[in-house]
Amino acid sequence: MGSAFFFNKTEGSFYMKQQKFWTKRLFEKQNEVQMSFQEIADFFGISRASANNYIKRDVKAQFIEKWSYFSASKRTRHVLQGKNVYKLRKT
Repeated sequence: MGSAFFFNKTEGSFYMKQQKFWTKRLFEKQNEVQMSFQEIADFFGISRASANNYIKRDVKAQFIEKWSYFSASKRTRHVLQGKNVYKLRKT
């Protein structure tokens, strides 16, 4: 049988702070970036899937926050998803 391993609140945050900050270069000049996964991939010279994984890891490690951006189409009145906004988390 497998054993369960749980972090308390302080151990969990300590563990997260030891993670690598994958998208650190995006935030060297600003605290907020609005980019698509493809633009992030082009910036780093990696594939779109890798860029998606970088973002997921940094959100999970609480380095950044991800905000979805939606807008209404002027012609068809449908709701469209735009580029996501990524904000550097304040510690």
